[in-house]
Amino acid sequence: MRTHKRLLIAVDGSRHALDAVTYVARQCSGSSLEVRLLFILPVGPDEVFWQIPMNEEFMQQMKERYDQCLLESRREAEGFLEDCREVLLGEGFSEDRVGVSLRQWKEGIARDIVCEASRGYDGVVMGRRGLGKVESMLLGSVSDKIVQRVHDVPVWIVGGEIRSRKVLLAVDVSDNARKAVQYAAPFLAAGGAEVTLCHVVRGFLPTLGPTPLQPGEELEEQLMESLKQRVTSMFESYGECLERAGVDARKIGNICRIGGHSRAAEILNVAREEGYGTIIMGRRGISAVREFLMGRVTSKVLSGGEGLAVWIVP
Repeated sequence: MRTHKRLLIAVDGSRHALDAVTYVARQCSGSSLEVRLLFILPVGPDEVFWQIPMNEEFMQQMKERYDQCLLESRREAEGFLEDCREVLLGEGFSEDRVGVSLRQWKEGIARDIVCEASRGYDGVVMGRRGLGKVESMLLGSVSDKIVQRVHDVPVWIVGGEIRSRKVLLAVDVSDNARKAVQYAAPFLAAGGAEVTLCHVVRGFLPTLGPTPLQPGEELEEQLMESLKQRVTSMFESYGECLERAGVDARKIGNICRIGGHSRAAEILNVAREEGYGTIIMGRRGISAVREFLMGRVTSKVLSGGEGLAVWIVP
């Protein structure tokens, strides 16, 4: 039975990919984690030359250029993979725990990554942009596809050069939040991270037109007392889960924000105001509709998480 965690880091030669590798190297240094660096060459198979009617001499010239392009791309990819490998080794990863894979794409870059991710990994890591990025999008096109298509494996999206080791665990009382805590706990324990459990509660009652409903002082006190007891119990339960995995109890804190209009905005505000580098959350929360692959809060945090690493746990 495998006793150590395995991460797949998808890279493409970009600065964003190197940031993702550096993040893992710093966040997980000193652990027994096994890392696989995967580079999919964005060059199609040469069968294309046999599918298009061309003059034989011209086809041969194009084939020679294709082969040269492939050779140069492979050399550059090999160099980048070695750079990534050195980053991991430099932070304490052992050589036998760092593997590299360089492949020519088969079904497409995103599909090939998804296929590899299904082979027993505990997480897929990639830069926020790069990997076929489209500048006008909040996420790179391939990154977006990976988030949407990898349903059973956690995905880590790294949004730049992240130095803070402080981690914000966004939680509620859902099974998905508990799974996120249980998943993250061994990584956080191994990395010695400072961890804060964060729960955001929107206003108790809705607003009718321009006028908010007022529950009344007595009812509001009852609501607050009930909420306090529930949140305290939730934090204690998740804290115990983290401690059982080896997280230092002195490094576990909690934050509860009440009355915000947007849970996602509050989570991002806490992360940025308090200097967190990582947000971890379940793919769905208590209000998620099963038909959706990802809850609205999770999706909004991911979209607005520039400059942060966001872990999405199924």
